[in-house]
Amino acid sequence: ICLKSYVKDGDAKNDPYISPCKILDEDLELFPPVRFLLAGRCPLRDESYKFALRLKQNLNTLRKLEKDVKIMEYRPLPHAFLNLDGAFTPKDYKKPTKQAQEWITEMADKAFQEELNLLRIKRIYADIQ
Repeated sequence: ICLKSYVKDGDAKNDPYISPCKILDEDLELFPPVRFLLAGRCPLRDESYKFALRLKQNLNTLRKLEKDVKIMEYRPLPHAFLNLDGAFTPKDYKKPTKQAQEWITEMADKAFQEELNLLRIKRIYADIQ
């Protein structure tokens, strides 16, 4: 019943929107850096590891994708733990929350620097013309 909410027609087991492991290599090559913040008690934990490995190398074709992937797992926590304010002691979700903040900051800084470098290149090119 739940799958029909996401996939109206076709084979849900092979739909890349349901299972990211089914995404084509050509589409994976377009992915930005990816960060996985996993709960050890999450039913999707193993699939997340499989997907992270696939972003590094497609095990079916042995073709290296070598995407920028980082994984951090917090074993005692359940699925969707970041949404469970107050359900755990602060020490249980303090580390993963801090990790998420660090990754977001790191990726935003990198994107900003890349954009800044692009603007500098455009300015240099305009000056040459």
